[in-house]
Parts: sequence; structure tokens; C-alpha cells
Amino acid sequence: MWPKELRSERLKFVMMITFTVVAFASFWYGLRAALTTEHPLLVVSSESMVPTLHVGDLIIVRGVNVNDIKAAPYPNGDIIVFRSPIDPNVLIVHRAVGKAYEDGEPTFITKGDRAFSPDPWRVKGEQVVGKVVFRIPLLGYATLFFQTPTGRAFLILLALIVLAWGFIESGASRRLRALSR
Repeated sequence: MWPKELRSERLKFVMMITFTVVAFASFWYGLRAALTTEHPLLVVSSESMVPTLHVGDLIIVRGVNVNDIKAAPYPNGDIIVFRSPIDPNVLIVHRAVGKAYEDGEPTFITKGDRAFSPDPWRVKGEQVVGKVVFRIPLLGYATLFFQTPTGRAFLILLALIVLAWGFIESGASRRLRALSR
């Protein structure tokens, strides 16, 4: 059986971790509901939208009715996020520069702001995830770093240090309480 003080310290630690996970999940799912999209926060990872968006920018995406998307050349068209027609697991951030209708459904001609010509595909309404409503420069670099092997190793090392610190601190406080008696 664990000493009562050690059980209390472990319980506090478990409660802190549980609270952190619940708070993060509440924030994430709340943001998804408020912005009506599955992907409310994304990080720009290519230079295709320079000068408007840069690598490392954190973008906030809001779900949108595809009929409300404004298609126009740079800088007036909406910047939309859509699933790649080649690989639906890949999200692309480009500007809607043209709009057409096929069987009564809107399709979009898209183009990166840095590109000279439009993308070779038409984006169907069901591929649209949302439109970019805000950008926070540079904030996404941390996410890009943590997606690398070095970044993942850093996260694991940081977690181990936090865990070790918690155990060292709880042991030291137990010893101090024992000495003060």
C-alpha cells in the first residue's frame, strides 16, 4: 500500500492531467462547433499563397455555404480550404478565382496567389472545408516543428522531464514534511 501522502500527490497529478485533457478537448470541439468546420485551425505549409499567406501562418477557417463563396481574381476572391481532388486526405488553401455551375452545383476555379495559372482541376462544393477568416503570422511554426522527428523527440523529452520533476518535487516535499515533524 502507498503512504497516504504519496496517494494524495498522485491523485493531484492525475486530476491535473485529466483537467488539462478535458479543457483542451472542450476548446477544440467548441471551436469546431462555433466555426462550423471540422478543421478550424490550420497551418500554412507551402509558399503557394505568398504574398497573402506565408509558411508558418496559423489560419482560422470557418465553414461556409458554398453559394456564399466570392470568386474573383487576387486580391478580391475568398481564400478557401478544400480537399485535394487527387488525395482527399490533403487539404489545400487557395483563392477561388472563378465559379461555374455543373448540374446546378457550384464548382470553383482555384489558384495560389503565387501561381501564374489556375489549378488544373475544378473544386466541387462538397470538397470545400471552409474559408479563411483570419491569419496569425508565425504562430504555426511550432506545429510544423512538432510534426518533424526532432519535434516529436523534443515533446517526448519534455513530457519525461515534467513527469520526473513531479515525482522529484513530491518526494522532496514528503521528506521536508517528515523532517519538520
